[in-house]
Amino acid sequence: MYKMGFRIDGQTVVLSSDDSVRHAMLRGDLRRDTRVFVEDDDREVFVGPAEDFGWLKARFEEVFPAPVVTEAEVVEEQPEVVAPAPAPVASEDKSPAEEPVQPPVSAAAGQTPQPAEPQLNVAPVARASTGKSSTGPVLALLGAFVGIVVFVFWMVDNNRSYEPYEAVQSEPAAVAEAEPAYPVLETGRMYSFPQTPEAGRVFQVGDLLVELSSAYTDGYESPVLKLTDPEGQVFALTGDGQFEHAEFGVGDLDGGGRADDLIFTSFSGGAHCCYAISVATKHNGQWRNVDFGMWDGAGLDGFPTNLGGDAAPEFRAYDNSFLYAFASYAESAAPVQILKLRGGQMVDVSTDRAYRQEHVNRMAQLEPSCRNGQNGACAAYVASAARAGSMSPAWAVMLQSYTNTDWILPTACLIPTNDACPASMEVAFETYPEALQYFLGEREYASQAYVSGKQWNGKPSFDCTGNLGEVLGLVCDTPYLRMLDHQLAQAYTKAMAFSRDRIALQRTQQEWIALRNSQPADLDTISYLYQARISQLTGN
Repeated sequence: MYKMGFRIDGQTVVLSSDDSVRHAMLRGDLRRDTRVFVEDDDREVFVGPAEDFGWLKARFEEVFPAPVVTEAEVVEEQPEVVAPAPAPVASEDKSPAEEPVQPPVSAAAGQTPQPAEPQLNVAPVARASTGKSSTGPVLALLGAFVGIVVFVFWMVDNNRSYEPYEAVQSEPAAVAEAEPAYPVLETGRMYSFPQTPEAGRVFQVGDLLVELSSAYTDGYESPVLKLTDPEGQVFALTGDGQFEHAEFGVGDLDGGGRADDLIFTSFSGGAHCCYAISVATKHNGQWRNVDFGMWDGAGLDGFPTNLGGDAAPEFRAYDNSFLYAFASYAESAAPVQILKLRGGQMVDVSTDRAYRQEHVNRMAQLEPSCRNGQNGACAAYVASAARAGSMSPAWAVMLQSYTNTDWILPTACLIPTNDACPASMEVAFETYPEALQYFLGEREYASQAYVSGKQWNGKPSFDCTGNLGEVLGLVCDTPYLRMLDHQLAQAYTKAMAFSRDRIALQRTQQEWIALRNSQPADLDTISYLYQARISQLTGN
């Protein structure tokens, strides 16, 4: 079977099966004079009128066979109306009534066959045996009149098919459904991008036409998706890298009720990295490319599904910042990260209570590995527990399970920066629990931990601006109290890192802060309170 195509209403229709060719002919979309292109094994072998391509010409002859004409068939002229002959008279001559009736002849090929003239049974009229009859002219006129009536009835019957009438009900003939102009793909599914896409290959997916192609970027060929919406707007996305692992899918990602959002994932190449996730969505009437980031691992688990119970599905990914943080890549693990398309933007909704069960499930997956002493798994386990609202018991499991290794732990930076932290601002941690506590606080899984530089800067642990009250004002104004506050913050941070009941320790600290703030602004009183609390936290 050849592959061929032609244009209908400005769109290219591709036929790739005998049935699709027959349907196109029967519908009238493919005619003998239609200009077509024909390919054989992806080589173009013909372009021109369909009638001029032998294979198609044979299909036309099969679909519309010519009428068969036999030697006995003649071209029939318009039937001539002949008035009935007068009644026969007794004579030796053969009466016209005795002549054989000729069967109706069929029309030759190319002419519309006319029905045979109806035969009338006219009873013979008796005549006198001798002499001229005076009734002869009358009978001739009567015969002519009857012939006219017969002709009128024949004409009415012959044209009856053009008048409305009540027909006998019967089962209608099966009508072949029109094939879609483009192959249809399901919405809500991810499809692999072919390694060598055919140029201009178009699919109908939901409300969008999606065309697969490629383009050269940075010296190599990259996958390209071009979409066309029902309003005719066109938007294109180019993949990051080559065709390996590139996927796409169409569905309703923003909860608007229409399958008109497109996901495009592509693999940049390299060890463990990276999958780029882009979403093409229409916001305020204009298409935009929403960057969902670069992700490690196997990309998306599938097309986003509804995790929170609302109309819009969620992207279920993993927080890649945990990879390599506390162990090698192979021994690392990451907590679940939940993302949504909202208002034409990517939004992280991981902390919403609606997704708590996702974090509980992740805890159950990671706990066995953490209990086996895998520091990478313990970090993700505690982070998942923090999102699930049960960080304190998970922290106790981590303290029982973590191992001391020679892995370089994350460090703190005393100033916010997107670049490498300056050496003078970097703070190293001596233990895994302290490094993990700081790491989780910086990524908003837990409260931020207090960190001070190697050289104390002379400030307390809190900001001395604003309306602080008399006691805190006294601390800010007194160097000795500022030093005690700094020492207390360090002691509390270390105690939290090694506490098996973090909730109880937080409660006692809040009670002490309330007691301090309720005291008169007296140097000796406040100094004593600080010294006593430091001794409790350090065990001295």
